Amino acid sequence: MAPVTMATEREKLHLIDQVSAEQLKQKKYALYAAEAEDEDLQALFSRLAQSSEQHEEKLQELLRETGLSIQPH
Repeated sequence: MAPVTMATEREKLHLIDQVSAEQLKQKKYALYAAEAEDEDLQALFSRLAQSSEQHEEKLQELLRETGLSIQPH
């Protein structure tokens, strides 16, 4: 993937918003997994939480390439 060092301010703000959205999704999916009584649902929500974590990590990497970073929640 090409570096994002030339990202506009608007693009950087979108990346930051996306990181926040992924962090929120992680928390919700983890909560849903903990509250689900069905093992299949627990597994599904756990996988979704892991997927959101991977997305957040990629977004954080892109932000670092622009010279920015935000702390995980």
